[in-house]
Amino acid sequence: MGIFWFLSPVPVTLDPDCKHPELTISKDGRGIQHDPASLGPATPSEALVAVGREGFVPRKDHDKERGTCRGYWEVEVGNSLDWELGVLSESVRGRVRQEKLERLPEEG
Repeated sequence: MGIFWFLSPVPVTLDPDCKHPELTISKDGRGIQHDPASLGPATPSEALVAVGREGFVPRKDHDKERGTCRGYWEVEVGNSLDWELGVLSESVRGRVRQEKLERLPEEG
């Protein structure tokens, strides 16, 4: 009989100090809303960025041959079809926070 790993979703709290100016983060940090200055949607080059406060420290999966790490988040995006979700490397996350970038750098 093998060992079974059970994963549970990891909560993410958004950082109100590290977000695009057109985004509003809820008081509990779990929700986000786009409050556009104009009614037009953002173009792909104008992605609206918000960064979570927590980092993710993966643990080694039970598959030692591949050395894979696993974790997951459950995200409800509502009716919009215009969402992109991703994970930032620690160095890029630091740059986004330090430089208050409104767009993500190409790497990371």
